[in-house]
Amino acid sequence: MNCTLPERIHFFFWETVTGLLSSDYWALLLVFCKMDEL
Repeated sequence: MNCTLPERIHFFFWETVTGLLSSDYWALLLVFCKMDEL
């Protein structure tokens, strides 16, 4: 492995963030927020 642990964690973190942003994550979050209001 030529990556240090912090670098791998940082990469994984941003992969997760971009994955959430490009998925239906925000739509699901909106649905849950509206359900809380009901």
